[in-house]
Amino acid sequence: MLVIHRCMAKAGVYDAGGGQPALSWLRIRRGILQVTDTALVMGDLTIRYEKIDEALLLSTRKWFIPGYVLRVRCGSTIHDFCVNWGRFWQGELPFPVRRMKAKVRWTWSALALRAALAAAVLYWLWARFGR
Repeated sequence: MLVIHRCMAKAGVYDAGGGQPALSWLRIRRGILQVTDTALVMGDLTIRYEKIDEALLLSTRKWFIPGYVLRVRCGSTIHDFCVNWGRFWQGELPFPVRRMKAKVRWTWSALALRAALAAAVLYWLWARFGR
């Protein structure tokens, strides 16, 4: 297998009919995504290009930072690979892909976690420097 591109990625796996569960971010794995001449490879996951039924490359922006979500459907399984911005994703890919722009949606659990984290940081700053 010839590696064409590699990058850090977050990957989630979902059932195509069920949608993305609210707490699905708990099961996201992180690692190096390798785009080879025959397959997408991330750790022990290998998706051969001939097994891909549909591939979407969603371009997003979160807090002014561009990024991409490569959504690959194989049968009844969807694999989402969240990757950072890079010139590679703007060019041709070794498999058929449809490109779209998308907005990032925030779930209530993600908002609550961020609010709790911000409150903890503010409390730590106040306890350390505010007295």
